[in-house]
Amino acid sequence: MKTSSSLSPIAIFAFNRPDHLRNLFESLEKNKEAISSEAYIFVDSYRTDKEKNQVKKVIRIAQNNQKIFKTLSVIVRDKNLGCKKNIIDGVTEVLNKHQDIIVLEDDIVVGKFFLRYMNSAVKKYKDSKNIFHISSFSEFDDNDKTLSYFSRGMNCWGWATWRDKWHNLSLDTNYLIKKIKQKGRRSFDFDDSAEFFNQLVDNQEKIIDTWAIYWYASIYLNEGLCLNPSKAISINTGNDGSGQRAGLQEINTRLYNGLISIFPDVIEEDQDYFKLLKKIYKKRKGPFKGVLKKILNFLPIYLKKYLFKLYDKISRLKKQA
Repeated sequence: MKTSSSLSPIAIFAFNRPDHLRNLFESLEKNKEAISSEAYIFVDSYRTDKEKNQVKKVIRIAQNNQKIFKTLSVIVRDKNLGCKKNIIDGVTEVLNKHQDIIVLEDDIVVGKFFLRYMNSAVKKYKDSKNIFHISSFSEFDDNDKTLSYFSRGMNCWGWATWRDKWHNLSLDTNYLIKKIKQKGRRSFDFDDSAEFFNQLVDNQEKIIDTWAIYWYASIYLNEGLCLNPSKAISINTGNDGSGQRAGLQEINTRLYNGLISIFPDVIEEDQDYFKLLKKIYKKRKGPFKGVLKKILNFLPIYLKKYLFKLYDKISRLKKQA
């Protein structure tokens, strides 16, 4: 069992992108805490012969980078689980052994003080009942501040949590939709500036199969808060057509390599940052996308699935061109 004085274990999730994983390891190696950290990497299995060769490369890269950490356990899945199940099962497995966890996917690159920030925050808020999640990505690039703040918003591009909070995760889509309607869909959607509720509906209709929306919904229903930095100390490099969700919004936030060490003592949502966050999401959503989404909701499910897959395929080809 992990002691309170030791560093949080790191869980890495990978599939068939060796170059992305190599970049992640290179960025983690620059963190002084890495050599004293236990790490686990969960490599999902292949679906095709082409993926088989890429997965083998990923496994070799993981085995060749064990020296970066105090220990690195390489767990290779016997069959393809998919991103959602691989992550949920892996996080649960690590938290059955440890009290807390730092989580990274293979397309993340971190700043050189990433692990110091994450471990400091995990230690500071471990006994706070309504702090559920530590984020390392930021929607902001605040040149005047190097601090962190609380928000209802959860981001999965580098994050941490605790065992007792992860136990609140619900994967019951119908239950979550019902409870969010009762509690307030508008608030869940950042006062109608975002479309998180529709992600749950799309999962219910099997148009998409994602995991992070379930974690955010579970946090929201438990009135939890998430710690976020004012600058991004991790960024996502997977929106290049290589990932499973090629149609994701392109977000060009710069990686911050400095130290963020100022943490709030008052545990409440920062309304100033929340107002700025709503503006970002509302701009990203745009009036055209909002109207288009409403039109799509009137279509039969089979047609919505087809259009989503078509959009994803076009986005993937465009980014790989």
